Amino acid sequence: MGNLRTPDREAGGRPSPGLEVWGFVIAAIGVLVAIGAWIFPQSPSTPPPGPSTPSAPPETGGAGSPSATPTSSSGGRTRSPSPPVPVSKWLTDLEPVADDSEVTVEGVSIGGTLYERSLHYSCSAFCNNAGTSDLTYVLGKDYTKFRAVVGANDAAAEPQDGVFLVGLDGRDLKPVRVAQGHRRTIELDVRGVIRLRLRAYRPGTTRNPALAGANAAGGVSNRLPDLAWGDPRVSR
Repeated sequence: MGNLRTPDREAGGRPSPGLEVWGFVIAAIGVLVAIGAWIFPQSPSTPPPGPSTPSAPPETGGAGSPSATPTSSSGGRTRSPSPPVPVSKWLTDLEPVADDSEVTVEGVSIGGTLYERSLHYSCSAFCNNAGTSDLTYVLGKDYTKFRAVVGANDAAAEPQDGVFLVGLDGRDLKPVRVAQGHRRTIELDVRGVIRLRLRAYRPGTTRNPALAGANAAGGVSNRLPDLAWGDPRVSR
């Protein structure tokens, strides 16, 4: 029998024309791909843009713009800080336990100095309460000091002395006597004091109503008081 030839090879080992054509096509495709990559280079891929976030409106300070309410970290509203407690307080801003109709709050000159917030004790024709002013204030243990300047009114119709008494929770302190044209400063420790009592009188004031009327009719002085607690105040 003769030698057999395979279908894809001819005599002498030469490849068949079909294989050569396919090799040429593959090579041409590779060249075209390389040329395309050189002419049209691909940029690195970027992620698609996400949804845009609207910007916050600008703050304005014009009239009518709502103010922001501060909030705490837990989401609730923050409480406004409490106002500071006053260090001192005029006694004339406190209400006494009982009013004395013969005591007024006004400016009085004592020893050449005007005290705008004074407790002024004066009588017109006759003094009630046996010729003694009497005021009580509730401190409630909230204060530590009391201070006042005491004396007779520089504008009093008659020269006179005044006697001033302070009581702390029912305990009377030593009386302070001051002549007209002079002044005395009273400073006291009132820590733990609940009630502060202030009294003042002029020595020799006529206390009997009938006698006072007779004196007035006869032109005799009833020695009426014209005294003041100058700018009394308490402090913490």
